[in-house]
Amino acid sequence: MLGSGKLRDLAAAELRLITSLLTDTTHTLDAEERLYCLAAQAARLCGWLCYDSGLHAAAQRYYLAALRASAAADDALIGAYTLAFQAIQTYTVGNPQDAVGLMQTARAALRRRSTPKTAAILHAREARALSKLNDPRRCYRALDAAFGSLTTGRDDEPTWCYCINDSEIRMLAGSCALDLGDPRRALEHVATAQGAFDADSFPGDAAIYLARAAQAYLALGDLDAAAALGTQALHCHTSVDSARGDQTLASLHAKLARYGKIPTVREFLEQAPPPSTAS
Repeated sequence: MLGSGKLRDLAAAELRLITSLLTDTTHTLDAEERLYCLAAQAARLCGWLCYDSGLHAAAQRYYLAALRASAAADDALIGAYTLAFQAIQTYTVGNPQDAVGLMQTARAALRRRSTPKTAAILHAREARALSKLNDPRRCYRALDAAFGSLTTGRDDEPTWCYCINDSEIRMLAGSCALDLGDPRRALEHVATAQGAFDADSFPGDAAIYLARAAQAYLALGDLDAAAALGTQALHCHTSVDSARGDQTLASLHAKLARYGKIPTVREFLEQAPPPSTAS
């Protein structure tokens, strides 16, 4: 399974090809707009892969390139979706209030041009930022809006919305609840989502969400369950190259380290990367 570390060069090569088609050849207006749409999507993917690899400055440059390309294509949906990815980086590096602002900007830019899935992910990303601001009232209100948007789904969603579904939103809701100090609610969301979540197809995401579920069990004092889920997360993570996954598992390692005398915990600790190896 390829992770962000191995896919960055391929994604950057695709973006260079699209850029060369835009600059080196002449097109009809329709073809040019379609190429700018492709460039926006390729740049957004490059930004995500750089972020997932811990290359934050490069990720920001790609996200800005994606926003410029989406504006050139007059495609507000791609622009809004790019801002949703930029928000992840923004609240991860410690600026959740700025991430809330990004999501409000995205929704304002869409006005009546939004789709149910696009609206859902914008509300969900705002909720994640609000959870990091310890604002449960606004966070849960944003999550309600995200779930409500999904119930009005339609057939003409953009192809890049394929991964936005109830399972994804519930995983995000679980992470929100964990940040807000409600591990039981976090586990309820994760349990609902796991039945539909394909860990074989998305092992990197599965590793992160399993590790967060492990942290919820740890908060509830169930060390055996925390270690078991941590071990499952580790097995998923070994098939991908992701600095974000490294950091998540290293954080879990640090939290479980004090319980190293318990056999199940010790087994996890022996396999998981300690904090000093996180990239």
